[in-house]
Amino acid sequence: IAASSADLLRVFGADFGLLNIQDEARAIGKLEPYREALVILAYLQTHRFHSVYACQNINKQFPDIRYPPGINALSGLLVIPLSDTGHDFLVFFRRGELKEVRWAGNPYEKLQKPGTGYLEPRQSFKRWTETVLGTSKEWTEDQLETASVLSLLYGRFIEIWRQKESAGQSNRMTRLLIQNAAHEVRT
Repeated sequence: IAASSADLLRVFGADFGLLNIQDEARAIGKLEPYREALVILAYLQTHRFHSVYACQNINKQFPDIRYPPGINALSGLLVIPLSDTGHDFLVFFRRGELKEVRWAGNPYEKLQKPGTGYLEPRQSFKRWTETVLGTSKEWTEDQLETASVLSLLYGRFIEIWRQKESAGQSNRMTRLLIQNAAHEVRT
């Protein structure tokens, strides 16, 4: 299972990402809004995710993130858990996109006829535009499926690696104990 950082970012259409293993993080790609990403990472480290999670508007989905300047540059994220405990995960970020919505008339203008509770048709159907901030493009179904597969594969890989490390550490401890016992017997 080998992929470069650029390949991973391209597959998920992300601007950059972070790999978190046992509360130690590594950047994937160039980490542009560095402080915002670290604040979100700290939040994700405390709120363990056990399944793939995607959102387009971080401020709306996570209103309890405390960062005084606010999350302005980043809008979307995709969390891919790599362990059952939620300690290990990949998170991919997308920047916000300006989106201009065009309407035939102002949709927020509500005119009521005096004496009735009914809305009246708008007097003017001039073109009205609105710029929406703080949202990223939607994560596709293919990207979410790829994230699920990646979660299973990398999660299993990390689990096997940890078992091997634990067995190796156990063998080292046993050898050290035997060496100490042999030294005690000799003396």
